[in-house]
Amino acid sequence: MAYRRLWQGVMIRYGLTDQVGLTTVLRLIASGAVVAVGLATDILPGAALAGLALSVGVIVGAAAAWVWARPILHGPLQKDEPKDQQINTRELLDFYIPLALTNFINFVGRPLITFGLSRALFPLESLALFPVLMSLGFLWRSVGFAYQEVVIALLENEASFFALRRFAITIGIILSGLLLFMALTPVNDFWYGQVSGLTPDLVNLSRLPTILISLSPGVAFIIAWQRGVLVNIKRTRPITIAVALNVLVFVLVMWVGTLLPSVPGIVIAGVAFMLSVVVEMLFLATQTRTVSQQFTQLKMAPA
Repeated sequence: MAYRRLWQGVMIRYGLTDQVGLTTVLRLIASGAVVAVGLATDILPGAALAGLALSVGVIVGAAAAWVWARPILHGPLQKDEPKDQQINTRELLDFYIPLALTNFINFVGRPLITFGLSRALFPLESLALFPVLMSLGFLWRSVGFAYQEVVIALLENEASFFALRRFAITIGIILSGLLLFMALTPVNDFWYGQVSGLTPDLVNLSRLPTILISLSPGVAFIIAWQRGVLVNIKRTRPITIAVALNVLVFVLVMWVGTLLPSVPGIVIAGVAFMLSVVVEMLFLATQTRTVSQQFTQLKMAPA
């Protein structure tokens, strides 16, 4: 996966974003083909088949990324960089380590969710519903994940700055509106009952938590824009701090929620999730404010 992301980063840097999407498509096709063959032949247990499909997909995606990055490696990257753009190992680590720590912080903090859900009202129902709720939220939020790379690649001047911000806000509002519409209409019951196969009592319990997380797609899009701006100007440490605040708020709200005996755990989790991403967004807003002010001044300055 790291090898694939290396070449995808190169392609994004030089504008080959279509090929990045195609590597994902090829990865899905390869994994799907392995699953189809495995189900047809029944030669492997389910867990082993899933592992093989995942591995084959990752390998195919990495190979495709390597092939599509060849023209860049033999073209623009053959030229020597100006000395003022060259980086040493220390500068690379200062830039990369804060980004790497974000996944580690999430990995450490999220298991505490199970601890909180198991001690709140309706523990079994909440534990059963939570992964489905988070999967739905992830489905809507994932639309904005790649926007960080878009911002990194396209942010160059005040025109691109405001255009990228405007796009993030617009699409974020649309996505959050669609998720809220889903939560308030029979689509919610169809998703949880028919698509996810949950029991009627879990379907009834799902509506309020879904409403609570309905802002998350919009917030995720804005966070992607904020992170892209910070990475573009090579300030990655605030991103790590923002993720740490996210996890801290989530854990604190879950802990306080367990002291409320009349509130279902899944509702507490919905509130905790929404507050955590909002806090992350607000903190990142303080970090990108200087950049925004600089571009605003440039935009308002007389020609």
